[in-house]
Amino acid sequence: MIAQSNLQLPTEFQRWKEGQFVYFFNHKDNGLQKEGEEGRRYAAEFIITKSVEKVEIEKALTRAILDPALNQMVIDNIEVEAKPAIDLVKDYKPDATTLTTIAAILIKTPIEIKPVEIKSK
Repeated sequence: MIAQSNLQLPTEFQRWKEGQFVYFFNHKDNGLQKEGEEGRRYAAEFIITKSVEKVEIEKALTRAILDPALNQMVIDNIEVEAKPAIDLVKDYKPDATTLTTIAAILIKTPIEIKPVEIKSK
């Protein structure tokens, strides 16, 4: 999934929903945009994870690459098999290209783990 904004997208984890985090990668500055297109200056792909641990990021990247339909359900917070899509565990068999892509993403967009403020009710 690609997010677009007129503000630069974060390079550190952000809280997405309760117990979920968003990780932006492959950041791109499209430069100044014509009138009416200002919200497309900055773009980045993103995934939703259950934690900020590297293994969870790798799982989410694998899901995003190999199962875009399920990935969209995670983003939209849809339930699958009576539980949140993010909790659905699938046994993906990533090939060498997928593993290389994930490694390249993690190198290109280093994981910046900063304290995530979670406000209690």
